[in-house]
Amino acid sequence: GMKEAPTLGLYLACPLIDGRLSNQTFCSIVTNTRNLLSKWKANSLSQAGRIVLIQSNIASKASYQMQSFLLPSSIHSEVDKIYRDFLWNKAPDKISTNLIGWDRICKPKNLGGLSIKKAETTNKILQMKLLWKILTQPENIWIQLVQKRYLHDRHLFDHIPPQNSLWQLRKLMSLRETFRKGLRCQIGNGKSVHFWKDNWVYQH
Repeated sequence: GMKEAPTLGLYLACPLIDGRLSNQTFCSIVTNTRNLLSKWKANSLSQAGRIVLIQSNIASKASYQMQSFLLPSSIHSEVDKIYRDFLWNKAPDKISTNLIGWDRICKPKNLGGLSIKKAETTNKILQMKLLWKILTQPENIWIQLVQKRYLHDRHLFDHIPPQNSLWQLRKLMSLRETFRKGLRCQIGNGKSVHFWKDNWVYQH
C-alpha cells in the first residue's frame, strides 16, 4: 500500500535533499512568494504599501528556507522578478521597461534607493549567521554535531571540504572568505589568532 514518491518531501517546511539538486527542489519558494505578492494585491495597494509588503515578505516567507540553504541563482532571480513586478504593478507575463533599475532600487535610502534587499544578498546574510554560530557557540548541540561529523574538529577556516561532502556544506564553506572580511579578532593570549591572515587591527 506504499506509494512511490519522487522526493523525500519536507521536514519543518524545508526539503530533504537526498540527491542531485535542481530548481524543483526549491520551487515552493517561488510559488509561495508569487501567491503572497499577487497582482490583485498590487492593485489594492499604493506603491508605498507594496514596498512595505515586499520588505515584510523578505523577512518571513522566503527567508525561512534561506536560513538553511544557499539557494541556486535561478531561484534568486525568479524571486527578484516577482518583487519587481509587484513593485511596478505588472502582470507576470507582461514585458516592459521599468522606470528605475532594480540595482538602484535596492540601494540604501541615503544613496537614493529604497533599501530593498535582493534575494541573493538576504540569502548570503542568513547563511553567514550559521558561520558566526560555528565560531562563537561551541556549546550548541548543532554546532557540536557539525564539528564532529563534518569539520572533524578543525577550525572553520582551516577545513577543506572534500568533493563528496554535503552540497549544503560546500555552499556554506564557499562564503568563508567574504565572511572573514567582516570579522575582527579580540586579542587574548594570541594562540588562536593568525598574525598574517586574521583581522586583528581595528581600522577606523
